[in-house]
Amino acid sequence: MDIAGAAATADAVVKDLQKYEPLVAGAASFIIPGGQPFVALAQPMIATGLMYLDRALADIATDNGGDIGAGFIELINHLMKGGPNSPTLSSGTSSAPVVAATNAALATTTAQAINFQAPTGN
Repeated sequence: MDIAGAAATADAVVKDLQKYEPLVAGAASFIIPGGQPFVALAQPMIATGLMYLDRALADIATDNGGDIGAGFIELINHLMKGGPNSPTLSSGTSSAPVVAATNAALATTTAQAINFQAPTGN
């Protein structure tokens, strides 16, 4: 198997992982005690990373070459406030509903933490 074939196989695996990533994130936040804030913070980054990895593997599989430095700069610009959005990461399968739900869960968890009052012992 050549590099392009291996990249095509890995790309197929990454695409399958993208389908189940929100389910795994939800299960992790349910199963891990106190894990909701951590999952809420990490899940959007994991979804973005999977999209970036999918693009990189697809480029390798199609022998598109690509520039690793330019790709990394595109990812950083996409993540930075005020930077230009990446056309690759902004199109295709949208994680917007998942990100919105994650942000809502994080806001709720943060509000609960802020409003938390320790029980007073009598």
